[in-house]
Amino acid sequence: MKHLKLFVALFAMLALGVTNAWAQTVTWEKATSIAAGDVVALVCDSKKMELSGISTTSTKYGIGVAYTSTPAGAYVLTVEAGSTSGTYSFKCTNGQYLYWTSGNSLATNATKNANTSWKVTFDNNGAPTIVNDKDNSRKLQWNAGSPRFACYTTSQTAVQLYKKVESTGGEDPENPGEGGGEEPEEPETPVDPG
Repeated sequence: MKHLKLFVALFAMLALGVTNAWAQTVTWEKATSIAAGDVVALVCDSKKMELSGISTTSTKYGIGVAYTSTPAGAYVLTVEAGSTSGTYSFKCTNGQYLYWTSGNSLATNATKNANTSWKVTFDNNGAPTIVNDKDNSRKLQWNAGSPRFACYTTSQTAVQLYKKVESTGGEDPENPGEGGGEEPEEPETPVDPG
């Protein structure tokens, strides 16, 4: 009997943990600031395009994929401190950083340096300007004429950053009306009557 009660208690704890995991949601919200540790998506809201990878052609650039209402995080970037004070580096899922080399390029590179570091400022409306630290005339933008994300000295289409927001909550599918982000109660430890 003692083992059965222990099994029931462990099963209850497991069920609560699984239910809570099912209630976890991921959303993307337009960023008005960033900090090291943030997970972001690079998008062009006005064209409904988000970064989905880097080209494999000899001239490297960011590939865009369409989205409808909010980005899906097709190519997530983790924000890190850049190589110089006041800059950021964007670490890709392949472990490399977004990188400007020359011309209108956008590539990735494993070494964190001025080419993989970016000065990011936000205006009063929350729109970012993302400028390469090695050459501050190179601004990360969307080119609608040759659809791609790349670094330009001329005016193209502005980009935005969206932050990944994870939340727990929602309704417990096993107990409708419960949940909503509350921490599950710990099950009582069974007492062995003797």
